[in-house]
Amino acid sequence: EKLRSYFRLETVNEELVRQNAELNEELESYRSRLKAAEEACAAGCVALCYAGWPLLLVGAACVVGAYFYTTGPYPLSYKGWGDAMVLLFFGIVPVCATFWVQAGRVSGNAVLASVLCGAVVDTLLVLNNYRDREQDRRHGKRTLIVRFGERFGLYLYLVLGLSACWFCLVFAVGGHVWAAVLPQVYLVL
Repeated sequence: EKLRSYFRLETVNEELVRQNAELNEELESYRSRLKAAEEACAAGCVALCYAGWPLLLVGAACVVGAYFYTTGPYPLSYKGWGDAMVLLFFGIVPVCATFWVQAGRVSGNAVLASVLCGAVVDTLLVLNNYRDREQDRRHGKRTLIVRFGERFGLYLYLVLGLSACWFCLVFAVGGHVWAAVLPQVYLVL
């Protein structure tokens, strides 16, 4: 009986050690995200000198978007909105905001470039989600690939990459030859 009791306690102890490790990992992840947000806010404060207070709205939107991407009552990346968030916060917002800070306005070319940048960055998310599709399915993460299947993921990757490169050809019309040609090199490599 003492031996059985010892093994039960050992099993409980192992479970507590595992739970403690998971909590420590989660805490470290939280600290990393907080540090990244602090650094982004510090960089944004420097940009405020050039762009003024409206840039605070852009920064606030980015912080809120980062929070709701994986946390909060409705974590967007777990509900199939990850790709839209990447397009918005890794394409449209940073490219258009950077253009606005430098030029004082946002042009049509800047908007087009921002969408194309977001599409290229989203190909990385698609690759990651394709690789993790089984694990995501088991854990209830409803990415686009989990929702619509592997074949959809392959086509999504192809369409995002090709369209981002091919739509850059529009820049040649405005005389921006390198902006049109360099993305095509990406297709060859």
